[in-house]
Amino acid sequence: MTKPVPSGHRWLHYRSFRTWKRSMMAAILLLNAGQWAHAASETNNEYAVKAAFLFHFAQLTTWPAQMFPHPDSPVVFCTIGRDPFDGSLDNAVAGKKIQGHPVKVLHLKQMAGLQGCHLLFTGEQEMSRMSALNTALRGLPVLTVGESESFLKQGGMIDFRSEKDRLRFDVNLGPAQSSSLGFSSTLLSLARTVIQAH
Repeated sequence: MTKPVPSGHRWLHYRSFRTWKRSMMAAILLLNAGQWAHAASETNNEYAVKAAFLFHFAQLTTWPAQMFPHPDSPVVFCTIGRDPFDGSLDNAVAGKKIQGHPVKVLHLKQMAGLQGCHLLFTGEQEMSRMSALNTALRGLPVLTVGESESFLKQGGMIDFRSEKDRLRFDVNLGPAQSSSLGFSSTLLSLARTVIQAH
C-alpha cells in the first residue's frame, strides 16, 4: 500500500517540479535562441535574439531577497547609453514575469539610476564606460551582460559570443559571487565557457 504524502510535502514537491520545469523550458529556449542567431543576423534581428537570451538569463539567476521588497516588485532590465535593441528588449519582456515578478525595462543615458537595476546590458559601443560602471556597481547585486571580447576580463558576468554561426555565451563566476548573485546549474551547463571564481 502506498503511504500517503503529507500535504506540506506535496506542496514542496510541486514547487520543486515547477522550478525544474521553468529551468528546463528556459534551457530549451536558450538552445533554440542560439540556433536562431544565424538567421537573425541575416535579417538584422540579432538583438531580438539577444533580448530573448537576457530574459532567460534572468529566469536562471537568483538575486538576494532584499532586491524584491514587495511581491510585485519588478525585475528591472537596464541598458546604458545607446540602446542597440531598438525596442526589441521591451517587446521580448512585455507582459512576462520572472519568479512571479513583473519585468520592467529602463534605458539609461547616464549612470545615475544603476542601483535600481537587476540586469544591466552594456553594448560594445559603451565599453569605454566599463571601468566607471564597475566602480558604480561594486558589491551591488546587478547581473552584468555584454557583447565585447574584453567584457569578462573587465569584470563582466555574462558575455555574448558568436561561434560557428551560433550565438553562445561565456560566464564569469567571480564577479557574480562577489555581488551575491547565483546562477542555476542549467545556465552554467549551457555556457560555452565558465570562468571559475578564484
